[in-house]
Amino acid sequence: MVGKARLRLTVLALLVAVVVALIAVTSATAAPSLDPVKGKTLWDAGFCKNCHGAQGQGGFAPPLAGTVRTPAQAVAKIRAGTGKMPTFKPEKVSDQDETDIIEYMKTLAAVTGWTAPAVTPAAGDPPGKTLVAQKGCIACHGPTGPVTPLQRSGHPATAQTILTQLRTPANNMPMFKPEQVSDAEAAQVADFVAQGLAAAAAQTPVAQPTPTRPAATTTTPPATTLPRTGGPLPIAVLAGLGAVLAAFGYVIRRRT
Repeated sequence: MVGKARLRLTVLALLVAVVVALIAVTSATAAPSLDPVKGKTLWDAGFCKNCHGAQGQGGFAPPLAGTVRTPAQAVAKIRAGTGKMPTFKPEKVSDQDETDIIEYMKTLAAVTGWTAPAVTPAAGDPPGKTLVAQKGCIACHGPTGPVTPLQRSGHPATAQTILTQLRTPANNMPMFKPEQVSDAEAAQVADFVAQGLAAAAAQTPVAQPTPTRPAATTTTPPATTLPRTGGPLPIAVLAGLGAVLAAFGYVIRRRT
């Protein structure tokens, strides 16, 4: 009986060790990755650099190069949208993407002595033009504001159109809260943009002949896979653990 009890305790201890190891492996694979290489790819392809500078050195917004923020602090910042920083929802920038971006920024040298560019309206500038600069719209849209996007979409430059895009933005545009751009300010921006649309419509482009070019043979480059961590456990690991548990069960049945 003593031998059987000792065997049961040994088997139980081994089972506990297997469960602990399984939990440890699962926790390790579930941990978020820190991938500065992917972060650089996201930075170069995204719109963060429009405000923070191509190398994170600062522009319309403060520098991020050499930041000491933790990933959690960075994610909280883009979700809150405080000050001039608009709100980025998870469907725009995921927590993992923001983590990788911040990890890339940490690889760059910190910047000192940054000063935001001053916005000085010229005499006779409409209020909407000044607002486009002050609110940072020019970082992505340029000095005329969203004239080109509205031209492409065919939407009119009304206060409601501008408000809808500010509060519930489509595509990659972040969300601006009323305390960042008020309804009255959105109406002024709409008036300025409407003038730009009217001026663009008055300009009739001269039709240019389309040159005929021979068809070019293109090759599709091989797809690259960015490094990643996380994900489910390999099937081989799960199968091995199952075999170990089955063997222990068989030993117990033979000895009892």
